[in-house]
Amino acid sequence: MKTRSVIVKLRTEKDVESAINEIKKMRNTYSLDANKTKQLAQRIRDKFMKPMLKKLQDIPPRRNYPDDYPLEWTSEKQRKYVMGFVLKGKPYQRSGDTARKWKYRVTTRNNKIEMKIENRSPHSKFVYGDIGMRRGASRELYLKPKQRFHTITGWPSAYEIIQDAVKEAKKDARQKISNWIKTGQMI
Repeated sequence: MKTRSVIVKLRTEKDVESAINEIKKMRNTYSLDANKTKQLAQRIRDKFMKPMLKKLQDIPPRRNYPDDYPLEWTSEKQRKYVMGFVLKGKPYQRSGDTARKWKYRVTTRNNKIEMKIENRSPHSKFVYGDIGMRRGASRELYLKPKQRFHTITGWPSAYEIIQDAVKEAKKDARQKISNWIKTGQMI
């Protein structure tokens, strides 16, 4: 691939001013304006975030213990905690509240697109694992808080769903921006 370089010799104040204006023109040529940024954000919301939210909020079918699956505890402490409720006649009743608490927001600010994904349920990390948006952290770190029996009963891992959606959204955005630079058409 051939690269093009420009050498600018700045001798006078006028040369400096001219070079700055040229750089500004180049930067403005390839930067997204607010309208195009909003178009791209809307595309990310519709094409990636809405399907991601649906996957996160999808509740696996109820299963009967012990017929449908073996109940495996993550720790003895967990077993005692849950069995304490069962022995008191207060077994857990699934409400769907943790699944419904998934929210996302795609916003634009200063021609940048920001995605925020959260679940404010205090139980979500035990059901889904950590969300997993820290750069360079391992998959195991995000899955660590997820309880074994939630994996067995079919609850999805937030880390994998979110990472896939964000990765695909970024890839699509890069492709759309590249297309816009080449053709002048965003979408």
